[in-house]
Amino acid sequence: MPLKRTPEINRGYYSRVYAIAHSVETFCRREGATAQIVNIGSGFDTLFWRLKSNTFSTYVDVDSTDVVEHKIRAIKQHPELLEPCGTLNGQSNTSNFHSDRYHAIAQDATKGRQLIDKLVNKCAINRNQPILFIFECVLLYWSEEARTNLFYALNKQFTNCNIVIFDIVNTMDKFSSLMQQSLYESNTPLLGANSTRTLEDWNQQLQRSGARHVQSWLMTEVYQKLIDQNEKSKIERIEFLDEIELLFQLFNHYCLILASNNSPTDW
Repeated sequence: MPLKRTPEINRGYYSRVYAIAHSVETFCRREGATAQIVNIGSGFDTLFWRLKSNTFSTYVDVDSTDVVEHKIRAIKQHPELLEPCGTLNGQSNTSNFHSDRYHAIAQDATKGRQLIDKLVNKCAINRNQPILFIFECVLLYWSEEARTNLFYALNKQFTNCNIVIFDIVNTMDKFSSLMQQSLYESNTPLLGANSTRTLEDWNQQLQRSGARHVQSWLMTEVYQKLIDQNEKSKIERIEFLDEIELLFQLFNHYCLILASNNSPTDW
């Protein structure tokens, strides 16, 4: 039986998915057929198949061996997933999937040199074409050193490097402390929680790592201003939320960040 979540958690998940998809769609519309997308720690995310824009050149999912092998099996078993990927090439195996437009690779993304080598040599990523790296609820599990090193490597190796991040923020209050303690007790420590406590911390860390343009928003603002009002009204009718304050308390501890070493970023 599926796990039943509270209304504010469901609405939070919806807003997270909407914000990431909107950011990727905006990038694809701006860059057209040269757009390249790399989803770090993608898990079982289906964004490649959900993108309305069909103009990007290459999409890469990156995760652990177990996750990628499971995803590859699912793709090969379902024609509706396999067909949009295009023609498979000879480098595909049980833990690496390579086709005309879609790739799934098993790689520890904290090892930047190995990641970049695979992207360029196995996934046909072009260092000089626009590229967007997605970090959706990934960096909170990394140390400050690991994330800074990867940001620096990506900005150095790709001439038009763009980054979209969904992650935690405002980690100094009681709400955040309880969340961190709960995850710690379940052996899932948030190693990055103390290095980016505020939006300004995020901005500075990205700028120190080579990003020339950074914009960041609390998810409260994203929910109120980014999501189409008609779409939001439809979602709000699906499940009644008695205490809206709980939703905004949750939103105030998550953020959306756009960064680039090339050109200004925006919604």
